[in-house]
Parts: sequence; structure tokens; C-alpha cells
Amino acid sequence: MNGIKHSIIFRFCIIFISLFLSTDAIAKPQFRIFGSHPPKPYIDSTKHGFHKAAFGMNFKQGWNFIGNSFGSIRYRLGKKNTEYLEFPQNHMRDYKNLIRLSESTNNSLQDTSQQTMMLVKQHRQYYGFVPKFIDSFNNFQSNVWQIGQPWGTFHPQNHNQYYGDSSVFVANGNLVLENIYQPKKFEILNPKKDTISIPMNVGLVNTFHSRNFRYGYFAIRSKNPSGPATWPAFWLTGKNNWPPEIDIFEMYGGKKGKRIHRQTMTLHVGKIETGTKKQIVRHFWLPKNTDTQFHIYACYWTPKRVEYYTDGIKIRSVRFNHWMKQFMQEYMYLVLNNQIEAKYLPELKAKGYPTSKFEIDWIQVYQLDIASHGNSIIKAYKPY
Repeated sequence: MNGIKHSIIFRFCIIFISLFLSTDAIAKPQFRIFGSHPPKPYIDSTKHGFHKAAFGMNFKQGWNFIGNSFGSIRYRLGKKNTEYLEFPQNHMRDYKNLIRLSESTNNSLQDTSQQTMMLVKQHRQYYGFVPKFIDSFNNFQSNVWQIGQPWGTFHPQNHNQYYGDSSVFVANGNLVLENIYQPKKFEILNPKKDTISIPMNVGLVNTFHSRNFRYGYFAIRSKNPSGPATWPAFWLTGKNNWPPEIDIFEMYGGKKGKRIHRQTMTLHVGKIETGTKKQIVRHFWLPKNTDTQFHIYACYWTPKRVEYYTDGIKIRSVRFNHWMKQFMQEYMYLVLNNQIEAKYLPELKAKGYPTSKFEIDWIQVYQLDIASHGNSIIKAYKPY
């Protein structure tokens, strides 16, 4: 018993220390000239700056058991009795016209033909969101979505899958991203002009050339694939640098397909060139129906934090320290993909390479109405 008490006390001490080290206190000078404002904290992206911030980030990553527990409780309670508020696109600022809806049986928008945003009702003032990008996938907009990665058709370090046009299409009002066993030969750009055969044709689209965002609320409604090796994802990544990256969800089928209902949320920061890349990972288990029913996956990205929402319920969050903030202020673009984990390709082969589908009903991006509320909107107001 004493050992358990000591363990609990030790954990709370560590959490307190990590929270202190991740606040502004470590970056602010301990003196100031009378009558002057304290200088802005110096941000160091080198290894020295990384090591100063790494202690707090390590505990953000490994000691978030309290936040994880509360997120799971919120989801379970919210699923039983949750009220939503509907933000019609043409009445974003008319709060009197907000329509309260009961949660439908499949936790989805009751009328997906209306381009709307649904947020969980809480007892605080609501502020306007402005729709920045909405696609209900009644057709494929090739001027918005680029098939494949901006840098190429396949990853130079992963010769197991390529991004093919035939694995991306619209059907029944959904964007469908498939992964198909469809071997294709590619020529490698080297002096010998070697060729390689890549077995899997996977669906991936991005908005690198058309839509880039800095802060906001990003959401999709999707039904995910099942089976081993599957790897559907909805993420944001840096327009000009990598990192940053916000993985709103990744579902890893793994070797036997047993983890397809486990949502993985990852925040990537740092610099590869200086050996300071860091990632902070969160996990959440959904009901075992993500491959048979549609769910809503979202994140709210601000200059101070990222909050993750599933079916309108806040399940996880990551607060930035000063070192992290410098990477999370860049513009990012959207990516949707139905890739595979290459190391589990033999599992697919053993099952005869079954085709899997990642179906997206809609994607929506909203930003706070800065025109009405001023530049302090991100700092002062939250929609939930």
C-alpha cells in the first residue's frame, strides 16, 4: 500500500514540475527595467533549445494518464446524452437561428446535404465560425484535390505502395480511397535507370496547391477500412517545412486487424536537420464499429494548443510550450490517405490481397470570425 501511495505522489510531483517547465516561466527573464515591457522570450530551434524543452514534452507524451482518462469518460458520457448545435453555413453569425438537434443513431449529421458544422453544446457563450472550406464530395474537384503526394507518386524509402489515380473516386456522395493489389513498374532516377515493381495501388489526396490553413477547426465524417495492414489517416502537414504535422487520426490495422478502432493522434515538431524532431502521441479506443458506421473526427488548432474531438466530444489535447509554438504557426495543407503498413504486407498476401475502402462523406474547415471579434479572438474565445 505504501508503495502505491509513493508512486501516486511521485507522479503528481512529476506532473507539477513538467507543467511548470512547459510554461512561460522558464523563458521569461527574472528582471525588467522599470517602466518597460519585458522582452519577448527567445526561442531556440537548435539542440540546446530542444533539450531545454524536451523534459516537459516527454511528460506531455508519457504522463498524460489523467487527461486520457477524462477524455474517455467524456466520450462515454457524451455518447449517451449529447446535444449538438448546428451552425448553418448562411447563418454563422445569427445565433438566434441555431438549431438544437438530438444525436442520431449513427452519430452523424442528420442531413448531409446541408453544409453544416456540428459542435457539442456546453454552458458558455458561442462565437461565430466562418466556413473556409467545405467539400461534400458530390463530385471530385480536381482543381482542389491533387492525387498523390506533392513530391511524387511513391515514397523513395517505401517501394511497397504507389499513389494511383484509379484508387481515388467519388461514389454515392462519398470520396472513396482504396488500396488495391495492382503491381506497376516504375523507373528509378539513377544512372542505371533501374526499374522496380510496386505491388499496392493506394488512394491519397492533398490540397497542397489549392488550400492552405493556419489555425482553425478541421473535421471529416468517415467510415474506415478494416483488416490487417490498413492505415487510413486524416492529417495536416507543413506547406514549406516538415515538421510540423498534425495527425488528427490514424487507424493502424496491424498484423491481425485488431486495432482498427484505436484512434492515434500525433503532433510532430522540431527539425530533422538539427536532430530535434519530436512527436507527441495520443490514443483513444472507439466503439468497434468504425469500419461499419460513420464517425466525425476533428481537431481545433490554435497558437497555444491542439484539441482533438471525436463525434463532437473532446477526447485529447496537447498544450504547446514556447519551443513547440514556433513550429505550430506555419501554414499547413490537408491530406487524406488509405495507405498500408509495409511490414504487414505478407498478411495481405496470405489473405489474397483484399481491397479495402476509406469512405469520406464530407470534410469541413472553419476559422473563428476575426473580422467581428478582432485579433484577440484566438486568445480570448473558444467555440466549445
